[in-house]
Amino acid sequence: MSLKIKNRAVLLLWCVLHTAVASAQHDTYQYKAALDEVPQDGFYKVALTPAITGRCYSDARHDIRVLHNGQQVPYIPEHGIVMPVRKAILPVMRTGTDTTRQFFVIFENPALLLIDHLLLDIENADVVRALTLSGSDDNINWYAIREDFNWNESAESQKGLTFPAIHYRYLKLVFNGAGKLPVKVKKAETITPGSNIQSYMLLPSPIITQRDSSRASFVTLKFDHKYLVSKLELTVSGPKYFHRVATINIPVGQDDSRIASVALSSGAQTITMVTPPADEIKVYIRNEDSPPIHIDAVRAFQDAQYLITYLEKGQSYQLVFGDSMAHAPVYDLAFFKDSIGRQIPELGVGAINEARQDIAADTTQARDNKWLLWLVLIVILASLSVVTFKMVKKVGGEKSA
Repeated sequence: MSLKIKNRAVLLLWCVLHTAVASAQHDTYQYKAALDEVPQDGFYKVALTPAITGRCYSDARHDIRVLHNGQQVPYIPEHGIVMPVRKAILPVMRTGTDTTRQFFVIFENPALLLIDHLLLDIENADVVRALTLSGSDDNINWYAIREDFNWNESAESQKGLTFPAIHYRYLKLVFNGAGKLPVKVKKAETITPGSNIQSYMLLPSPIITQRDSSRASFVTLKFDHKYLVSKLELTVSGPKYFHRVATINIPVGQDDSRIASVALSSGAQTITMVTPPADEIKVYIRNEDSPPIHIDAVRAFQDAQYLITYLEKGQSYQLVFGDSMAHAPVYDLAFFKDSIGRQIPELGVGAINEARQDIAADTTQARDNKWLLWLVLIVILASLSVVTFKMVKKVGGEKSA
């Protein structure tokens, strides 16, 4: 009987503690911001601006949640990697009719680009044709690329053709059908990706202070929040010709942590780096025996950051962030990133509010009853102690008997 009582008391204690922890977790995010109205169901990109990331305790990917009616909405974090595209024109080199009385167009690929598609610029027509595409390096010997594939050239003036990646100098497109009228093809285009380029978001301007000594200059950049600074653009003035070594440091406790070492010379300076969240950056400039140089202006940037999430029309959503104990969420949506596509509309974020003030009314009763909660815990612990003492005493008596 005593063992049953003990088990029930333990179970009750666990339930009370679990409820208390869950209640505390509900109140851990310091900030919230509503997302703009969702115009239609689909995926949206939400920019994590410095106003948001600066209020996160660590990496925004750990600290941010999307909520709908208090429930998490899965998202995919994304950094602002921009892949620029190049549009190349493949001019029409020749048109004609082959020995089988089929119309053909020959395009030239002078740059020998590796291509897997063509966008044809044509006059509107309403025809149904099968096409054959071949390639050549010398405009004499032709090799098959794709044969007898159907293409419905309807009212649109630009049609796309896809095929295995090739880099022939010449491409011949045959419109199958002996004796049929030609189609007026003006040119062909292809779009190829360039190299990745990191995009940035401008941070609020820091306050600059500078102190010069006989052989060095000490510059401090003070920000309004802690940011993950990834680029600095310095405007530096001084003697007409100068070349100085500078180190970038972040205060860590009582010490400084070196982030980067750079050379400064006349004009604007661009410094790329990776910092932990910091609201202060120190720049130490070695002047040696030369007169000091001066930091006139600073533009600071963070990596552009976004989240991609699926939202439904007519529903309201919000971001919550600013939790020192938060960990990076793990969502199934990450497995479907390649299926989302590249053209994703961006959804705005409303004003940032302090979440603790907004939920104050909902948590008033819990705060008023905190002493009752502690009283319940004390009673349960006391009961457990009494039961345990009685069981130990009983066991001791049985052994002595």
